[in-house]
Amino acid sequence: AATARLFAAEGARGIAILDLERPGADFQCLAESLARDYGTDAVAIACDVTRPEQVRAAFRTAIERFGRIDVLVNSAGVLDFNASVLKTSDELWDRTVGINQSGVFFCCREALLQMEKQGDGAIVNVSSVAGISGNSGAAYSSSKHAVVGLSKNIAIQYAGTRIRCNTVCPGP
Repeated sequence: AATARLFAAEGARGIAILDLERPGADFQCLAESLARDYGTDAVAIACDVTRPEQVRAAFRTAIERFGRIDVLVNSAGVLDFNASVLKTSDELWDRTVGINQSGVFFCCREALLQMEKQGDGAIVNVSSVAGISGNSGAAYSSSKHAVVGLSKNIAIQYAGTRIRCNTVCPGP
């Protein structure tokens, strides 16, 4: 929400907000407030980033609405509550890696398809200090390390083009 507000305050003309549709989700309210407070054309799109078909449909909706994707910010993520390898259930591993790693990959892939057509764009992937130091749970640290690696790969693959990819690694 803070990132979307900052983009709107800086003059973004269109913002697509992807989030899970669930009780208490306020991403529709966020889109409405961006329009009201900043005059930004904003759309809330229900999407489970662990499902490639939902990511594909969400990007299709955003591109139909705005015509292009200038910036992708991948900030969806969940914690694993510092669970060690032996305390990480299969379900916790799958959920954490699914959202933090696979979701980033699926969104990057869809954004890059459009950015290649446009000839430019920027991707900002949100990892964590744990993605560098490993100082969290097994699933979280692993998934955030993967985000750093994916971002480096994209940056290298698109070096010399007008498509950039960077990672931010916030700490506690």
